[in-house]
Amino acid sequence: ELTPMKLVGANSVREMDDPWGGGLDADDMIEDDEDAPSLSNSDKLTLVFTDVQNSTVLWSTVPDEMDDGLTKHDELLRQLLLQFHGYEVKTEGDAFFVSFF
Repeated sequence: ELTPMKLVGANSVREMDDPWGGGLDADDMIEDDEDAPSLSNSDKLTLVFTDVQNSTVLWSTVPDEMDDGLTKHDELLRQLLLQFHGYEVKTEGDAFFVSFF
């Protein structure tokens, strides 16, 4: 069985694909997490990165609507994570990093 882990201090183990530009080594980002789901060697893991398209433009042109929309977005995504047994690894602004197993 694999040890439950979580990412800390950055947003992705693969620095080149890191949508937030954390720039740390994997060893700097991982620590034990009792609440993280555990995986056996036969389990499949799916990682998902989300990001609101054109959010910078939306924040600058319709900030009040964007604030309301982002609140609804976050609530809906978290409800779906519960429904489909997902795990919220990290959030940054309007972006989510989630996993499903």
